[in-house]
Amino acid sequence: MGLDKWSTKSTPQLQKHIRNLARDSAKVAIVLHASVRMRERKISRIEVLECLRQGVIRQTPEPDLKKGDLRCRMEHYVAGRDIAAIVSLSDECPDLLVVTVFL
Repeated sequence: MGLDKWSTKSTPQLQKHIRNLARDSAKVAIVLHASVRMRERKISRIEVLECLRQGVIRQTPEPDLKKGDLRCRMEHYVAGRDIAAIVSLSDECPDLLVVTVFL
């Protein structure tokens, strides 16, 4: 289960992993909920990618026990505003899964 592997990593290790994966946009999947929120908040995919590539984790990552993954909140100042993207880390999905996005 992905939670076991990722919960042992430090915040800087998780941040580095997310940044490295986000370098390749093909490894970033955005779920429907996040897409809807992006449209509502007028946040582009480019801004989300920039947030993942340059952002920082300021809050402690939280496990989602139902889904068995770890949720990390990446934050970055992009295009004149603060953007945050919640990504899911799991062994079952080697890519980044953007769960939601907000300002």
